[in-house]
Amino acid sequence: MTIRIEITDEPINTREGVKDGRAWKLREQAGYVYNGNRYPSRFMFRLADNHPGYAPGLYVLDPASIAIGERDSLTFGRELKLTSEAKAKAA
Repeated sequence: MTIRIEITDEPINTREGVKDGRAWKLREQAGYVYNGNRYPSRFMFRLADNHPGYAPGLYVLDPASIAIGERDSLTFGRELKLTSEAKAKAA
């Protein structure tokens, strides 16, 4: 199964603050997941601090993004990893 995600030219959302005396910064990017609905669904995902963000295009969800959470539940990691659709097809 392949989970297809489209990245558009929406800007990266950055939020910053201080909690318990420590500065924090959160960077998020919007994506559109093709989940079987008539139109893809918009969602936000976190970017690693050193990640520049994904360029507009079609991607697939990298299996390394899937994790096992509490009580052996299936979940996604803190930061999603995407692979370009063209590169995934070539592999």
